[in-house]
Amino acid sequence: MGWFGVDINRADMENQVIVAKFFYLFGAGTWWLMNWGIVQLFETEVGSFSKSELENYVGKYGLGIDRNLYF
Repeated sequence: MGWFGVDINRADMENQVIVAKFFYLFGAGTWWLMNWGIVQLFETEVGSFSKSELENYVGKYGLGIDRNLYF
């Protein structure tokens, strides 16, 4: 059983296509977008995240979370 009660197994994860990668320049956070979200902060977690949360985050020096356009 995965995050938020989503039933996730290894076969499901291996068949997913990652469509976007987001990162925070001054932190450990990396987010990958597919049918589910994968976030890697201090450990890797599978679940969901909101695009508006990523867009509205303001961190150190006023910088936010960016999308890696060349991923």
